[in-house]
Amino acid sequence: MQPYQRIVILGGGTAGWMAALALVTSQRAVEVEVVEAAPTCSIGIGVASCAALREFHRMVGIDEADFLRATLGSYRLGTELRDWQHLGQRYFDMLAGMEPDGTAAQYAYQFDTQLYAGYLRRLAMLRGVHRNVGRLEQAIRRADGGISALQLSNGRNICADLFIDCSGGDALLLGAELGVPFVDFSQWLPADAVWLCPAERSAATPAPCNIAVALDAGWAWQISLQHRSEHGYIYSRRHCDDATARTRLLARLDGAALAEPRLQHLRSGHRSRFWQHNVVALGQAAGQLEPLEAPAVMLIQRGLTDILQVLASPASAQADAIAAYNRAQERLYCYERDRLILHYARSTRQDSQFWRDMGKLALPDALALRLQAWRECVNPPRHEAARLDGASWGGIYAATGCVLRRCDPVLLELTREEALHARDARRVRLAALMELVQREYGQQHQLLA
Repeated sequence: MQPYQRIVILGGGTAGWMAALALVTSQRAVEVEVVEAAPTCSIGIGVASCAALREFHRMVGIDEADFLRATLGSYRLGTELRDWQHLGQRYFDMLAGMEPDGTAAQYAYQFDTQLYAGYLRRLAMLRGVHRNVGRLEQAIRRADGGISALQLSNGRNICADLFIDCSGGDALLLGAELGVPFVDFSQWLPADAVWLCPAERSAATPAPCNIAVALDAGWAWQISLQHRSEHGYIYSRRHCDDATARTRLLARLDGAALAEPRLQHLRSGHRSRFWQHNVVALGQAAGQLEPLEAPAVMLIQRGLTDILQVLASPASAQADAIAAYNRAQERLYCYERDRLILHYARSTRQDSQFWRDMGKLALPDALALRLQAWRECVNPPRHEAARLDGASWGGIYAATGCVLRRCDPVLLELTREEALHARDARRVRLAALMELVQREYGQQHQLLA
């Protein structure tokens, strides 16, 4: 028998409604309810996603054109990075390669999070998800330490077999109630604040990439949506005060500001356990990382996929499945953390105290080993939780000046003619990919128009 007949999700937003839609679509016999507070802001945040979001949309039956209209979204082909290795440097981190069948290039999206949450909410409720508007007053505990019900500000008590904590960085259930500690990544990722501001878009059409510019105390981004640009500045408060950071953000807007800038706190890291008793966390309740590699939605999606696997396991194997879930999520967060660290740790910038401090970082063991393997031309095993590998890491290595110390031994087995033939064949494939990207982006732009 399925041990979870009723699931309650605390918190709406992207994480909460992605979870609700996935559960109601895949777990037909399970009752799903979302408890969310009324929104406090009239405008959402523009975010970039990874190509994997399209897999989620296919799983839950979302039409691409309908999604883009509802979220005022645009297409994303990658990220343009500026000034990370040294001032004046520019390189493009393209989403990896073609689709598995070779008929299309991979792409992702840029969209408004609040509009996306509303879109998912409408779909989920049409499919049978219940919605309850109210704030958590108290969690009622079970004898074994789990949670039996949520007492809300509207007077209701909401019971469930499983609770999904999507309450944001406060982690009201997993953190505040169950006391699961936070694993802090600030020794490697010290940026702890972000200013956000939407602006009128200066370009006639949305740019097919987000832009990330390294500044003297962190980095700024720009994302193009159909109707506006989204700007943000992530910075370390030890190296820049809030007022100065706000001024720097406003100076970077490509058009008139559409709202007052919003200040948010950022704490990179994750909960030491993601699933404790009958509570599992998603989104910022589980952890948070800088958005440079657009990990946020991907982390939610990966967590959801693994949750569904736990739900599919027999009751007798639940304990082992949950333990495996916790291990997999921890590896995934550390893997994504290391991708972020690499952008900072390989920089040669010395023009501010922030970059001088970042140049002294002691790398996590896994990243140090990966760098050593790359220099010695040894391919580390593919990370089972990775969404990208190989070419993506290689692109970062190349852009950050990580030089190989020896030739790949495979090349020593080739004749000069064979090596040149392989090189030319790769150039042909890359040219075909770029032609495909340009053709598809033209078609995508016509769809947006």
